Parts: sequence; structure tokens; C-alpha cells
Amino acid sequence: MGLWKPFEFLAKAEGGLFFLQEYQHDKVPVLFVHGVNGGPTDWAKVIESRGDYPHLFIRVQVYDDADRVNIPPIQEKIKLTAATSNMLTIKNPVKFTMETHDVYPQNKKTLASAVEFSEADYKRVSTYIGEVAPKFSVTGTTGMFGPIDSPEPHSNDPEYRAAAMVGHLGFPIHHAFYKPYFTNCKDEVLNGDKTEVFVFPYEPKGVELFWSVTRYSALTRNTLPGKNDLYNAYNTKPDATGHITVTFSVDDPKDGTYWMPVNAGEPYYFVVRYYKPDVDKLPPKPCK
Repeated sequence: MGLWKPFEFLAKAEGGLFFLQEYQHDKVPVLFVHGVNGGPTDWAKVIESRGDYPHLFIRVQVYDDADRVNIPPIQEKIKLTAATSNMLTIKNPVKFTMETHDVYPQNKKTLASAVEFSEADYKRVSTYIGEVAPKFSVTGTTGMFGPIDSPEPHSNDPEYRAAAMVGHLGFPIHHAFYKPYFTNCKDEVLNGDKTEVFVFPYEPKGVELFWSVTRYSALTRNTLPGKNDLYNAYNTKPDATGHITVTFSVDDPKDGTYWMPVNAGEPYYFVVRYYKPDVDKLPPKPCK
């Protein structure tokens, strides 16, 4: 009735969630939504894991900035349980991937040849990618997360594919485009010893959904514990020209710009993310 006569349904049932069991206040409901012609069983293949070790990527939706304080308590309650459960230990990640994942035919031969890929090999490749990372400031994540048989440029380039391991999650560029910046407006490598100022359009052209700016340590490739690392349209406001100004520095500039903390003497980089982008219309490097 809610589908075919929504207004009549809302008038009678008043909307909301309906439970088959008594509501438990100490648990957070998780909703699996299917389409008009679908049903609950559609989720069986999504939930199923051939390796019996499902990977869940859970995001908590907030309604406004004040709702942020509710995120940690929810995250702390999330648990994955089973009738029998063991700690997942992967001695051979390549072999594990081949046994528990659907692998593109184009990748099977490559994975088989690297089945003994070791931690030392990972560190070697990781170091190399860190050295060549600045070249990706031009192309962003183009080719890194698109399927290997897609028309997306660089999708079959081993170097670009390897660079994708820097991040834990990415999308083909028609969904999201990530633009990393490793240098300032003079093409000098970003370092916490020097204050840098960048100016971003609040409503960038070529972006249908939303955008964000995140800063990472170039040493750990992670955010800085205990420090703000993200700005977007939800926690900023545009100035009279329709822009936001972000200052990357060790100390708060207290000059009306948005402060992005960095560590003294430590190299860093930042990534601008554009969701549902038109990559041909996106803003240039955010220099003043």
C-alpha cells in the first residue's frame, strides 16, 4: 500500500519503520533497501562471502553538524557475529584474493604470477608509488578504480592501478573524481614548515553532488590524529566572492580563513574529491 497509494498509507500508518520484533533500544537498525520489483532475497548474494569473511564498509549518516557527536557511540556498538567465528589471518593476500573473490579474467594471470608477493614487495612498491605520486596530480584517480576493461584512460596501466592502493576506497571517475595535490602554487613539495593558502570555489563547476578537501600526512598516508582534516560545503560558508580560503599551517592563523592543521617539518598532501563530476569542467589547482 505504501508503494501504490503512498499518501493514503501515510495518513493511516503515519510512516516510519515497522518491526517484526520488539524494538531494542541498545541496537541500531540496519536497512537493506531493494527496488520495486525486488525483494529481501535480492540481498543474499550481496551479503554472501565465498571466503566466509565478509567485508563491511559502514557509513553513518548525520543530519547536521550537531549530530556528529552521535557517530562514535554508534560505531562502537557495531559488531559482526556468527555462530562460529575466528580471527582472520591472511598469510598470502594474493592467494586469498584469488580464492575468495571474483577476479577479472585479464587479472588472473597477473595475480597468479605474483602469488608469492611478500610484505617486502608491498613496501618496495609502496615506496615507489610514493616517489612518483606527484605525477598523478595531473590525472587524479583516472584509471585507478575503473574496471580494467573500461574506456576510462589508464585503466589498464599497471602503474596507475598500483597507485590505487594508497587509498582504501575509490570509484570510477563517472561516480567520483579525486584530485591529489603534493605541491604548492610554486610547485614546491608541501611541508609543514611553510604556511600555504589555497582558495576553493564553494560551488565548483562540473560537480553535481558534493565536494570535500582532506589533508594527509605524506609519511603515513593517513590523517593526523586529533586534528581536523576535512572541509566541505557542510562545515564551511562561502565568502563574498563565492569561495572558501583554507590555510595549511602548524598554528591557527586566526585570520578568518579555515585552518587545516599540519605537523612541523612533515610533508603532506591534500585530496579534493568531486562527486558525480564532469571531469572536463572541474576547477584548476586552487591557487589564489
